Amino acid sequence: MGSFISAHNMFSGNNESNKHRTCYCCSKKIDDKTFIICVRCKIALHNNCEASYGHKYYTVCPRCDRGGSLGTMYANT
Repeated sequence: MGSFISAHNMFSGNNESNKHRTCYCCSKKIDDKTFIICVRCKIALHNNCEASYGHKYYTVCPRCDRGGSLGTMYANT
């Protein structure tokens, strides 16, 4: 699983698609250096949008509804 994630285009810092991310919740462009991603369905969210999505003791993806699949991503761009 780790080799799939590291080989995926979403996680490579040199890919052009990293510069054109849109937030799944608000549909606005993500210009922040850090943002939230789902490791299962590959969506991106602003930090604020994820925080306002739900107040639980664990993270839940708004698209695939899986618990614990959200993590922080740091863009190298």
